[in-house]
Amino acid sequence: MNLIISQLHLALMLFHNKMLTALEAGVPGHPDSFDEARRLVTLHYHWLILHGRYICTARKPRCGDCLIRDLCQYEEKT
Repeated sequence: MNLIISQLHLALMLFHNKMLTALEAGVPGHPDSFDEARRLVTLHYHWLILHGRYICTARKPRCGDCLIRDLCQYEEKT
């Protein structure tokens, strides 16, 4: 379980760094870039949690409603 949490944490940190780089490319040195990147990462994290809870469930996945169906690694379910 700790490995899964660590990998998710690393993915979110890398995503945050990429968002920060992209935001600073638009407005270099903007003081709110870090907070905006953190806000965007938080929104994406919440979307992941809600997606797993309501769309990509273990027993009855709603693959027809999935926005990232083409990226799914579980083709037998789709």
